[in-house]
Amino acid sequence: MEIHERNQKLITPPNFTIEEYLNYGERSVVIISDRELILKDWECLSVEEKQKCLSILFAMQPVRVEMGFNFYITCGYRSYDHELRKGRSGDSKHLEFAIDITCDTEKELEKLAAFLTKTWVGGFKYYKKKKFIHVDLGPNRRW
Repeated sequence: MEIHERNQKLITPPNFTIEEYLNYGERSVVIISDRELILKDWECLSVEEKQKCLSILFAMQPVRVEMGFNFYITCGYRSYDHELRKGRSGDSKHLEFAIDITCDTEKELEKLAAFLTKTWVGGFKYYKKKKFIHVDLGPNRRW
């Protein structure tokens, strides 16, 4: 994906794949073994399920434009097996429509968190100490 400086228009090439998303440079928090598991699970999803998982990216586009700085998706779709292997309950919104995001600076992350606190419709949590924000398209809630 390409982001143009300052106007922040996200250009997703027509051949963009989940593989490209999972290998998003050094900011990726998905380790190689998890990538392989997620890709295997991803291929088993229906087109409708894939669209549901990717819908969060479209919901975030107006936020990218509004902010005027880059922010990065560090985690998105996670498989049920991945959730269980990490000791989680398996009912994460990341199974459907959630992302975790971070910024280049703490100041930018704080600005983004303040904006999303007021405007985001869905799940939102700012993990200040861990330096990331979780957003999802589930029920409107803050925790």
